[in-house]
Amino acid sequence: MSLSSDGSQSPPWASRWLWAAGIYNLTWGTLTIAWPHLLFDITGAERINYPEIWQCVGMIVGVYGIGYLIAASDSHTHWPIVLVGLLGKVFGPIGFLVALLRGTFPPSSD
Repeated sequence: MSLSSDGSQSPPWASRWLWAAGIYNLTWGTLTIAWPHLLFDITGAERINYPEIWQCVGMIVGVYGIGYLIAASDSHTHWPIVLVGLLGKVFGPIGFLVALLRGTFPPSSD
């Protein structure tokens, strides 16, 4: 367990998950910045007109990765980074579900 500045201990699993999240986000962000059409091409979705917007999403995801790597060393001290990441993981799927129910995203991309 890692000891935080206030003497409390972070569980080992927290550090492992935050390291994994950091590496995943940095990888995803880097790939999205370097090849903004890659996900669309792999899934067969129509390419977007302004790939720079998708590259900005990649930059944001990559920056979160840096935050997760920092938080992995002491999740108690860096709890705001963990909270913001958790909120994104909760609200992102809710937003996708709302778009799916509204018909913005078709249930199938045939």
